[in-house]
Amino acid sequence: MKCPALAFLMAVGACFGQLPPYAHYVEIKLPPDVKSENFFARFIFEGQDFGDWIQPRPGVSAYDISTMSEGRQARRLKAIFYAPGCAIRILDIPLSDSENPSYSFACEPVGNITITGSLMRIDRLYGLDVRLEAKYAAHWAREFLGLDRGVLTAIPVGDVANLSEDGRFRLKVPDLSRDPLAGALEYPGELQIWAKDKRTGAIVAKLIPVDPQPAKTQSGGLKVRGEYTEEIVFSPCAMGPPRHDSWGFAVRPPSGDACDR
Repeated sequence: MKCPALAFLMAVGACFGQLPPYAHYVEIKLPPDVKSENFFARFIFEGQDFGDWIQPRPGVSAYDISTMSEGRQARRLKAIFYAPGCAIRILDIPLSDSENPSYSFACEPVGNITITGSLMRIDRLYGLDVRLEAKYAAHWAREFLGLDRGVLTAIPVGDVANLSEDGRFRLKVPDLSRDPLAGALEYPGELQIWAKDKRTGAIVAKLIPVDPQPAKTQSGGLKVRGEYTEEIVFSPCAMGPPRHDSWGFAVRPPSGDACDR
């Protein structure tokens, strides 16, 4: 069963295993061991400013990306692909009116490592019950995709972790140092850990590493490493909904005290 992933600003159609409802497309085939609902794809056509993502669906063996852009056949496609446990892949291909190219995503296993962490200033979580999630911020994707500097491609990676009562956690993430792209010096990136409200899924805070300092990037993430041997101390950079006092008034940390950089 295949499911279409429509290009930017196009309507999303239903998936019934039929042939694509458009004449021009790129087929992205998945191996049997990759779950389609966890597959990540960020793509852009030549001449676009922003691009699009596929809409993940369970139980499909391939995605079809329409190559029609603003009513015309696009001339080039660039894409970034990721699946849990696999290395990141990139695709850069020319397009034509005469053929619909096919690309098979090959999973190159990278293994997993564990981040052991603890939180200071838990008050910046507003007393909310949160879960922790990791993202790989691919700074190199701006140049590859031709995006503005303000547009960041962040790939969800790793498992979900909970905080203990004393603010400690263990989070399993892929070993990006073994990834041919993420582990290369010419492809700069970082790991970011985010706290989300378990009830609503809203982002509450970004966790900024404060000790040891050598593990921290200039933009407040974690450097890509093959292991993190020490417990890393984080401070929440608050950005989510405030908590409220007994009168219903919002209570936030004092200005200038919501984030350690």
